[in-house]
Amino acid sequence: MGEIFLRNAVPLAVAWIAVSLVLRTYRRRDLVSLFATWAISVPAALLARSWWVGSPRGDRLVVFVALGLGFTLLFVLAARAATALLTRSRLVWRRSDPDQ
Repeated sequence: MGEIFLRNAVPLAVAWIAVSLVLRTYRRRDLVSLFATWAISVPAALLARSWWVGSPRGDRLVVFVALGLGFTLLFVLAARAATALLTRSRLVWRRSDPDQ
């Protein structure tokens, strides 16, 4: 059980952290950088995971990445909404400003 979790979670965590550091996602705290981090890190992580594990391949890889993007987007949105509710803050809808 632990091995299955690690082979799925490690690539996603590493990719997310790397991309968020480059894009300064948590310094900017805006939805543009959050979605950019998601759009770059999730496919990269799923492709790395598929290379590491050896499957899926071909057409199944396309379906795997598409489903992975869909489900992780749901989790990101749910976490963002829960954070906003728990901290009683509004979602930040402003444009990304690299000087912040």
